[in-house]
Amino acid sequence: MDIVIIGGGVIGTSLAYWLADKSKLAVTLLEANANFAQNGTASFASAGLLTPAAAIGTNPAITRLIKRGFDLYPELAARLKKDHPELAGSGYFELDQLRVATTEAEAAELSERQHWYVEAGLATDARWLSPREVAEVEPLTGPNFGAIHHKGGLLRPPWLTRTLARAAAAKGVTIKAGNPVASLITGNGKVTGIRLQDGEIIQSEKVVLAAGAWSGVWLEQQLERLNITTPGLKWSQKVKPVRGQLLAVLPPPGTPPLRHILAGAGGYGYPRADGSIAFGATEEHEAGFEVAITPDGYSKLFSLMQSLAPSLLQAPVSENWSGLRPGSRDGLPLMGELPQLPGLWLATGHFRSGIVMAPSSAELLSEALISGSEESKARLKAYNDATQV
Repeated sequence: MDIVIIGGGVIGTSLAYWLADKSKLAVTLLEANANFAQNGTASFASAGLLTPAAAIGTNPAITRLIKRGFDLYPELAARLKKDHPELAGSGYFELDQLRVATTEAEAAELSERQHWYVEAGLATDARWLSPREVAEVEPLTGPNFGAIHHKGGLLRPPWLTRTLARAAAAKGVTIKAGNPVASLITGNGKVTGIRLQDGEIIQSEKVVLAAGAWSGVWLEQQLERLNITTPGLKWSQKVKPVRGQLLAVLPPPGTPPLRHILAGAGGYGYPRADGSIAFGATEEHEAGFEVAITPDGYSKLFSLMQSLAPSLLQAPVSENWSGLRPGSRDGLPLMGELPQLPGLWLATGHFRSGIVMAPSSAELLSEALISGSEESKARLKAYNDATQV
């Protein structure tokens, strides 16, 4: 086997698909759970919002991945739909975003950010709307001080993840689910394969860890067993679970539809295919691996709804869910070959932007894995350096 990918979330399945599409390498994709996008994972719980924009001062290594990923989605979604009409597809569709200012201070910051979006080339269509204009284009918004309007998109992360897995399999990728990886196998200081929980051994000189929120703890255990040390934080701190809770409400009859993705007040709201409107997400750094709905989470989400769309506060809750994001230092993904253990590659730590970064991450990583060129590895430098702090 040429490459083994540990983790069948949106990052792992995207990488498997890209590798199969761009090369003849023998690739195996391993998913610990019986189903892809299992309940509680980020690939299940994510809202699936696509935006090319970020806050002023965001690390350029992050904004590059976001913008490139956003730009890749229309073609990727269309191709998956065309090549595999029998599958669910990605659920992708274009939907503009409003980033709403709920205070005067926010309005000043967002007005500056709108100019930066255009000048930096992240969202060249971005324009500022006055409170009156916001109310005209989006009646569900509450009192506000203006908003940035720019292009955006939505998709269904579980659909995308499962479709990518099946599309990769159709291109020759071997899929194994429901059999977790127990350990790395090494020889002469390099990775030589993996051992599954049932004892099966898969030999490979390149293993990619893309296990989402579980990556850090798993890698820490493996490195301790192999007596390998790396600089910086423990791996359980470099990549750690950050819980996000979301809820959806059913608007009463006669409520105007939500026509945009609403962002602001530390969260977002978006329309769903069943007519409900969802709001999310909390950001809980100390929840560990507990996938749960909590009273405090509910309170924060209703506070968010009050800021973005207060007319929906009396609407009945139709669904709530939560998932674990792979949190990382400053939200910078950890990608590339681990210097202390040649053959082990990382593709994790995408935090809140894993969905939009998935195709651009797969593009970068697949190029380096296929060609092995110094140029392709250099493009991963910022993300590889993040593994050492």
